[in-house]
Amino acid sequence: MLSRKKRRGIIEKRRRDRINTSLLELRRLVPTAFEKQGSAKLEKAEILQMTVDHLKSLHAKGKYFLFIYFN
Repeated sequence: MLSRKKRRGIIEKRRRDRINTSLLELRRLVPTAFEKQGSAKLEKAEILQMTVDHLKSLHAKGKYFLFIYFN
């Protein structure tokens, strides 16, 4: 049986691994992050910021297309 401290360490490692896997997925999905990935390693904060910017852009385009379609 694992001690409480070791179990906590294992749980924390799984959490970090999930975060890192998701960040890699975002890097592949967000065009600006994908374009920059070859030049240098992106910081996690940069990947998140690019994702937010990309989602805002998609949201704005969606509103624009809905406006054009219904007017």
